[in-house]
Amino acid sequence: MLKHKRLVSIIATLAFCLSFLAPALIAPTPAVAGTTYTVAKSALVTPSNQPEELGAVVKVVVDDVTLASGSRVTVLLPTEWDFANNHVSVDTAPEAGHISIVGANTGNTEDGSMVSVAALGGTRVIPINPNNTFDFMMGAPGVSEHGANKYFYIYFNGIDLNNMSGDLIVTFAAPAGSVFSSGTVNIGKSSRTGATHTSIRTVKDITSEGGDLDIISISELRGRTFNRTGTITLKILTKGVTWDKAEIEDVTDRTVPGVSYGWSFADRAGVATQAIFGSAGYTLDPARKELTYTLNGLDAINNEPGRISFANLPILIDDETAKVGETIKIKISGADMTAATIDVARYVDYGVTVEEGTSVDIIAGKGDQEVGTFLIKESAPGSLIEGRTIKVTLPSGAKWHDATSGELEVMNNGDITITNPTDVSGSNDQTLVFEIQDASENDAAILEFNEYTVDVAPNFAGPLEVTISGSAGVEGKVKIAEVKPALTISVDEVKNINLGQPNQPLGEITLTEGIAEGLEVGQLVLLLDDTYRWAKEPTVKVTEGDIDIDADVDVDGEKLTINIDSTSTEASKIVISDAYVDAYRIAPEGPIYLSIAAYDEGNTAILDVDDITDGDVEDDWIELKAGKAQIATCVTPSATSGRTVSMWIGSKTMEVNGNYVYMKDAAPYIKAGRTYVPVRYLAEDALGASVTWDEATKTVTITKGDKTVVLVIGDKVAKVNGADVQMDVAPEITPEGRTMLPARWVAEGLGFNVDWIAAQKQVLIFG
Repeated sequence: MLKHKRLVSIIATLAFCLSFLAPALIAPTPAVAGTTYTVAKSALVTPSNQPEELGAVVKVVVDDVTLASGSRVTVLLPTEWDFANNHVSVDTAPEAGHISIVGANTGNTEDGSMVSVAALGGTRVIPINPNNTFDFMMGAPGVSEHGANKYFYIYFNGIDLNNMSGDLIVTFAAPAGSVFSSGTVNIGKSSRTGATHTSIRTVKDITSEGGDLDIISISELRGRTFNRTGTITLKILTKGVTWDKAEIEDVTDRTVPGVSYGWSFADRAGVATQAIFGSAGYTLDPARKELTYTLNGLDAINNEPGRISFANLPILIDDETAKVGETIKIKISGADMTAATIDVARYVDYGVTVEEGTSVDIIAGKGDQEVGTFLIKESAPGSLIEGRTIKVTLPSGAKWHDATSGELEVMNNGDITITNPTDVSGSNDQTLVFEIQDASENDAAILEFNEYTVDVAPNFAGPLEVTISGSAGVEGKVKIAEVKPALTISVDEVKNINLGQPNQPLGEITLTEGIAEGLEVGQLVLLLDDTYRWAKEPTVKVTEGDIDIDADVDVDGEKLTINIDSTSTEASKIVISDAYVDAYRIAPEGPIYLSIAAYDEGNTAILDVDDITDGDVEDDWIELKAGKAQIATCVTPSATSGRTVSMWIGSKTMEVNGNYVYMKDAAPYIKAGRTYVPVRYLAEDALGASVTWDEATKTVTITKGDKTVVLVIGDKVAKVNGADVQMDVAPEITPEGRTMLPARWVAEGLGFNVDWIAAQKQVLIFG
């Protein structure tokens, strides 16, 4: 059976609704204007048997106040509610313990948009009917309001929910012709579900020596959740872990704040901020597993959520029972909070590990290049011992450019202090030494090695790894960079080159940068093996990337020089084509290599000596070559006569196959950059050819086997095996009457090779 009060309320409500609904069914009259009801502030509360300051607010906006005079509306409240005061207050401010209708002091506020209280029925008190309804009216005798979209507020306070749960629904019912609209609004929710949230600031690492937990906080999600005089128990669930009774009771040499209050509990008058330690506010069970705290009449401000926090709670570890690596858990419950099990710490042993951070690409043969990072991690505070050192050592072929360019930085909240080096250690500048000035106490340290720079030798390739050592007990090896070659060499076809033969073609050669800016502005020098030389200048061009080179190259014996005019922004390729070589008779059979020369051979595009050596040329660096590749193979012996001839400028003695021959009245000389030799000694005695002279035409004809070379005194055009060949100098007759011919053109025309050894001023002819 329904309670009498509830039955009366339902009947009254139905009667009221029918009283204004029936006329509408008979003769509907549209409203001349309208209103909107908006929840300006909602309430999230727990059921209660005492009046609550819900704090919910509804904003009522009237479209046209001029037309609203005399308009009425009824507000229907849930029948479960009781009220601290059975009337609604009407004023310019909300009144504690009341449902309040709040308007302006006068007809105009700063923005002129708030309805004055005098226009809300002309009275400051409106009764709440037994059926939990109240009526109010716009307009009052002698009061006139004007304007569009004027508004006022309804505050809902001083309400006893009587343990009602669910949505808090308020209904507005207006008769026909009223400016007010009918409708419902949800001003909030009453529920205990998910009433609190429990968290810990940091899950700390704790060793067998025990330690303090970080701050644990229990936060209300809705006001008035905590049982204000209840108890909260913190129970340790992990085997081998207990509360530290001695530390809890010893407040003389240890300051522990214990419990603190926050949010709406903070600074609340009449709340005793009672410490959990050294007071009667806590109990600890004999097994030291359950720590219980009694609340002390907590009150919230305006029913807003509050927070309780526990700081620095001390625990002990039984290392014979607890397991290293295990997570320590506690369960927190009581005082009407939502019970929660949380991770509060990890049981760890002392130790240090090294982990790779970032790795970057750097260039071989360059200095002052920033490398990647790596991490040194303690598994427990104090693992790195005060006064001990950490050494970071580079491998052979690399050295630290500057000890002060980077630092070993503490990345977390660890309280360790590291002294960074001011100089590089070791005879080869390969080691940095860091000192542990103050060991960590509260948090295991995470150290990051960053922003250091290195110099790398030109022949270094592959991963650049540092070795970690020292007295601090940390050991390991970690990669900090990948060293790319400035340049690599490849050939599309490894061709066969005949021993002792001139002018033999090579395959197409490709030079590839290992990384952007692999080559510096300067000279790129490439070297053939010692017993080969470039027969002529090849064609060189860029096929990929944006490196800028000079198309005009220079050949000098085994050396090919390419000028780099500007560096690349993307790795580039240079292709060498139409390349020919001469093979000396003394060349060994087997692979023929093309090498990238070292700096001391003029190769400034590969090794920046200022960066690497600070201006001091160091032999152990510059004598290294950056790389080489096989470009051909020497496969057959020479098919020529097997002669080797040496002549020296200004000397009348020549050597033929190890025998010395005296030239009676002539010696080689240099003119216009070419070596001239007496024709008969060169052709007959040195090369075994026959010579004829035509006085009338001043023509010399030299024949050896099936090869013929014809030269005319003063003419730069020679006939070699019947074909015209343009020479850069012409044969001549000396004042003594000797016919002198350019040695290279004659010897090469007969199938021999010619080399010039500048240091001895020696002409070497072989083939």
